Amino acid sequence: MSDSADNMGAVAGSAEFERLFFSMRHTLRRLNLGDYIYDDLIVYIGEMCRNIEVLELNSRTLSDAAVAHMLNRAEHLKVIDVSGLVDFTGLALTDVHENNFGAKGLEWLVLNMQGHELIVVKERLAELAPNCKVRLEPLKAKKYFPVE
Repeated sequence: MSDSADNMGAVAGSAEFERLFFSMRHTLRRLNLGDYIYDDLIVYIGEMCRNIEVLELNSRTLSDAAVAHMLNRAEHLKVIDVSGLVDFTGLALTDVHENNFGAKGLEWLVLNMQGHELIVVKERLAELAPNCKVRLEPLKAKKYFPVE
């Protein structure tokens, strides 16, 4: 298969995902996404599906920027689980301006971090979503994506 054929398959998959989420834009409340997700899809979901209440993300490649976009757009978000994100650093919370933060009613944030990063995220979260609690799942990313 040629490179252009590979790219066409990726584009077709993207369009199919977008059509699926577009069709559920008013009714989607809970979403659990695995390693097949990518930043642009999360941005698209954040734009289209603003009624999401519970979101779980598990990925080796998803960036903090995509998570930040979702937090800015998902005004009804109550629970976000990013403990399955291998490279989550917390910048999704620390770099967002509070006027842009849409998930002010966030009740639970599930993380896989520790140390100074965790302290900084908790402090910032207290400013952005004061009623939000943090739950730690430090081994979840390793469960989904074991080190080879």
